[in-house]
Formats: sequence, structure tokens, C-alpha cells
Amino acid sequence: MNTNLTVGQKLTKYEIHKAIACREFDVNETIQTLRHFGGIEFWSWGANSYINCAHKALQFKVTGLKHKGNVFIALNGLDLYDVVLTTSHGTVKCIMTDVYFDDLFNIMHKNIEVSI
Repeated sequence: MNTNLTVGQKLTKYEIHKAIACREFDVNETIQTLRHFGGIEFWSWGANSYINCAHKALQFKVTGLKHKGNVFIALNGLDLYDVVLTTSHGTVKCIMTDVYFDDLFNIMHKNIEVSI
């Protein structure tokens, strides 16, 4: 992930994709991972509008209790996920780096919906 990405920074979706994209991955597999580990709680996010960004990032919208806006997920060079939460206008609200696939849902849920 681009180390210049900071909370409070306002960026376009393209700039966010460029900042977090590192390597190609199967975005559909990532969505299935979130659904598997999240079960019914995943649906509480109101996740919609999934966008595959050149197989290097996944973008979608959520309407959780803690976060309403965009979610960007990318796979980094360590085979770990980097996640960025932004407002619908592109202001970075949260940056999560080096997240293991089996922790992805819980860490995101804590920042989107409720503390677990």
C-alpha cells in the first residue's frame, strides 16, 4: 500500500485504487470469504454496488452503523489484505493493513458495524 495514504485525506476513487493496488486477486473469492466468515452479520452492512477494479482492488458501498460509504480491498505483496474505508465523497476514514483472510470479516465488521 502507498505509505502516503492517510486518514482525513480526500482522494478520487481512481487515486485510492492506485494507492492500494499491488497485485491481482480473485475479487469474487474475497466476497465469498466475507460472506462465509460473516454469515448473516455480513448482510447487516448493506453491502452493494460491487466493482472489480482491474482484478487489483474490490470496491463496494456499505451502510453500516459505524461507517456509511465506500470500502476498498486489495491484496498486498505479503498475500494479506489492505482495506480502506472512505466517505462517499472520498475522504479516508480508516486504513487497515496486513489483514489475514480469516480475520478480514471481523476486523471490517468492527469498523463498519459494531465492536465484537
